[in-house]
Amino acid sequence: MRSSIGTGQRGFTLVEAVVAMTVFVIGVVALVQITLLAKSTSEEGRDTVQAVNYLQEGIEAVRSIRDHDWELVAGPAPGTDYRLHAQPGTAPPWTLTEGSEAIGEYTRTVRFEDVHREDSDGSGTLTAGDRICTGSNCGQFDDPDTRRTTVTVTWEQGNRTVTRSLYAYLTNWQ
Repeated sequence: MRSSIGTGQRGFTLVEAVVAMTVFVIGVVALVQITLLAKSTSEEGRDTVQAVNYLQEGIEAVRSIRDHDWELVAGPAPGTDYRLHAQPGTAPPWTLTEGSEAIGEYTRTVRFEDVHREDSDGSGTLTAGDRICTGSNCGQFDDPDTRRTTVTVTWEQGNRTVTRSLYAYLTNWQ
């Protein structure tokens, strides 16, 4: 009688089966993690693109208000949050009131700040060549024909609050 042990056995031993299952499980876990990361990244990108759209819309709405009547942009108190109200078919098509605006899961605010300028050309008077400066104690001149407008959008993403802002300097160009 001949023994078949060690001569071309086919099939898996218990150790080989355990190793194969371990490799398979590690692969599945890695695939699930990659899928979850891709989904999370995609959602973050979608949310950020939507926030940027709301930021741009806010700046354009304030420009529309400025184009209709500079005093509507020059009048709001510095450092106070305002919300935009769409009023289609009216002039201007947007208005401002104090507070913040909820747009679905997003919150948008508009804030105005006074603008100061340095006497860049040494003329002693406010001229077009004077540079805008920031900060509470900068610049020799207040510029009543320029306002800094900042639109801010916030939203919850997972367990954190995300904030994005966009600002523009608006002038009384008419």
